[in-house]
Amino acid sequence: MKPINISSPVVYKDTFKFDTSEQIKTADELFQMVDDYDIESMLEEGGKSTADLFNILEPSNHFPHNLPVNAKYVSWLRQKMQYLRTAWRYDGYPHFISNSWYNEHYQWDYTDEHHHGVGLTCTAYILKPENSGDLWIYDPMTAVRAAEPISGNHPWRRISVSEGDVVFFPSWLRHKTGYNDTNNRRLTLTMNITPDYKAYSKTPPVL
Repeated sequence: MKPINISSPVVYKDTFKFDTSEQIKTADELFQMVDDYDIESMLEEGGKSTADLFNILEPSNHFPHNLPVNAKYVSWLRQKMQYLRTAWRYDGYPHFISNSWYNEHYQWDYTDEHHHGVGLTCTAYILKPENSGDLWIYDPMTAVRAAEPISGNHPWRRISVSEGDVVFFPSWLRHKTGYNDTNNRRLTLTMNITPDYKAYSKTPPVL
């Protein structure tokens, strides 16, 4: 027996070798700005995010995807987008990085359930200590299969991640992070990729 996929998978995972020390330096500079402006994210439970920083500083060139430290990573993303555009039938639409941000979580910290709307989201794990919590995705087929006699039909699916992993998924998928069960720092870099070129015309297309 082998499965027959009638549609493309909605979650993909790959790996990228980041310069960890440079990423930490860049993230810390942005987190310092978050502290200076006393910015709190509605989605963060104990953690910290630079996502809302740009609502204050916009227009800003300080999005992580515009910084030299992420130039190689963005080039790598272009290659991955070529694959995903075919897999998800996105051909014919230009895609741009609309925004990007760092999140950090220490013990008991997590990001609450949410989604990003239209587009594609990719989350990279810069620091990922063992037992520091994984990514959780809400299975969009849960409601469709609710009438089936499935044992333990829990809607949330755990995506195991390690340091250097990059997870790609449609931005409309609801997702959250697990608790960080360690005293060590979990650090992620997330980017939204959107076909809405009118809103982000100053950002070069990913592909």
